[in-house]
Amino acid sequence: MNYTLFEADSAIDDRREFIKLNCFSLKHSSELKKFINSQPDTILTIQEKNHLKSQFDSQTFLWDKNKLINVWCLTPKDLYKAQENDTIDYWVNFRELFGNYGHHHYSKPIFNKDKTVVVVEHSGQGGWLFGSGSILLFKKENSKWKLIKEYNLWIS
Repeated sequence: MNYTLFEADSAIDDRREFIKLNCFSLKHSSELKKFINSQPDTILTIQEKNHLKSQFDSQTFLWDKNKLINVWCLTPKDLYKAQENDTIDYWVNFRELFGNYGHHHYSKPIFNKDKTVVVVEHSGQGGWLFGSGSILLFKKENSKWKLIKEYNLWIS
């Protein structure tokens, strides 16, 4: 998933250009269950749907930054820095501190039994009116993850 979501590039050495990821995962939403249930049997069998839904978790967990490539895990302290200067717009300050491209949240990925299908929720924001949330379904084909479906949840 590292290579699919965060695009491995060993040439990146400026931390400001890394993907900024909130260090805590998103909780699995009720929309995720609806999304999984709505998939045709050609994409997910009933058994796969049940297995995926059995992994739902209402807890958040902390991402292990040492296992992620080209990712800067933003802590609550980092995000507070962007809002502590009340004379500068939050997003202007955020870009000065952390660079472009905003910040992202991902849920804990849930896999089918043979680890050939994965579903993850994503939310990203890069400005007051520049954000979106979606559910992503990937399938492993020829040893590579391919985005099969994207379901938009919200956009600003």
